[in-house]
Amino acid sequence: MHVTIINPNIVSQKGDFFGTGIPYMPFIPAVLAGYLREKHDAQVIDAFGLNPRRITHQDGFVIQGISVDEILKRVPEHTDLICIFAGHVVEHNRIMAFLEAFRKARKAPVAVVENAQAVTAYSLRRAKDEFFKAGADFLVLGDPEYRVEAILRHLKDEKFEDIDGILFKKDGKITENTSKGEITDLDALPFPAWDLFPLENYWKLGYSHAPFQGKYIALLTSRGCPLVCKFCVVPATNKKRWNARSAEHVVAEMKHWIGKLGIRDFHIEDLNPTTDRMRMKKICRLIIEQKLDIKFKFASGTKIETIDEEEMRLLGQAGCDYLSFSPESGSPAVLKLMNKQFNHAYAIRMTKLMQKLGIKSQACFVLGFPGETDGDLKQTKKYALVLARAGVDEIAMFIMTPVPGSEPFENSMNTPQDLSKLTFSPTWSANYKKLNSFRMRLYPRFMLTKLLFHPLKTLKEPFRMLTGKFDTKMEMTLYRVLKTQVLG
Repeated sequence: MHVTIINPNIVSQKGDFFGTGIPYMPFIPAVLAGYLREKHDAQVIDAFGLNPRRITHQDGFVIQGISVDEILKRVPEHTDLICIFAGHVVEHNRIMAFLEAFRKARKAPVAVVENAQAVTAYSLRRAKDEFFKAGADFLVLGDPEYRVEAILRHLKDEKFEDIDGILFKKDGKITENTSKGEITDLDALPFPAWDLFPLENYWKLGYSHAPFQGKYIALLTSRGCPLVCKFCVVPATNKKRWNARSAEHVVAEMKHWIGKLGIRDFHIEDLNPTTDRMRMKKICRLIIEQKLDIKFKFASGTKIETIDEEEMRLLGQAGCDYLSFSPESGSPAVLKLMNKQFNHAYAIRMTKLMQKLGIKSQACFVLGFPGETDGDLKQTKKYALVLARAGVDEIAMFIMTPVPGSEPFENSMNTPQDLSKLTFSPTWSANYKKLNSFRMRLYPRFMLTKLLFHPLKTLKEPFRMLTGKFDTKMEMTLYRVLKTQVLG
């Protein structure tokens, strides 16, 4: 059987500098391709990676990569199944365009694959009617590897009823098969099929999700998150599960890419990689014992309270040079509303330790959660500046948006019909101007505080921005926006 996996274009919202336009490496499609090609003929069309410098402006969005027609031409006639990766909610309109084009061309059945490993993604179940209307034949929820392979096996007999975790259309009606669980033995999956992707084009961009120089690879060491933060889509797409690869398997993959591609920089994209403290300590010790000369970054963040002082020192010794964590709010009252547990004092302590160890740090906040007051915003501002004094290198202020699958989406009556507008800069929202003004005033205050308390490293930042030798996401953001939304 032949399967064609499509990674969609990167899409940016014009004027949004905080959450869209980031070239996440497509690690889920890469693992899926690696698994499927063990039994089938697997092909990848990376709509972004094939030509990331081609920029198209459309309806308030910036689209990077090849056109829908070009993608259509690359799908061979003998394809038995097309898989479209629904990576991020801002790409929803692009995915709809793919579905409509494939429906008209009648190439092959189309499965849309959910991204259950990103907070910028969305629940496909919540948008099922729109997907099937546009031309989808299957929606694949959660971990896709076994489910997509089962679809391929049953394309001829059409016995899809026993494939858990998928939605499909039968006799004009949408049928949903309940998930029986996700993949627990992640070590059984092959390493990602990065050889099927144009990696050189990612490296030549000069920017990524995390700061880098030279070559890098995205790494997924675990799947899921056990937390149930109300603003997040992950509880819906992962159902509070967390499954991890063994320390040995993670380090084996690092060594594999060192030998095959000369990679020395690994960007860990897990939702919550340090959930198991002993596992992460073992990963660090294996790296140290085997004398791997690498750097690695917690690009998508982790829960800072799961890391103790010994582990942080091991991380620094093993090569960790960047770590993102998420206070979300400086207000305990808002954290309670969010169902988010966070120890403000502990995070200050660990930030000071990271400063000493030379690990760059980022703190992420969510503004505008229902029930937040002006007093709560003042507490967030105060805490962000306290972090600056403690040595945090950058902050990110995201405006809460009700992503399909999150609790606010279920309870909101004011969301736009266009799902692509559900970004961290929701210009359609009634409180957007107020919250955007708050964050735009806070960023300069944060930088000034950094300059006063940590002048040497702060004064180096303009030089790094000019030379492209980025240490933080904030430094990269200006470069990325200039390339895509100004010069592009």
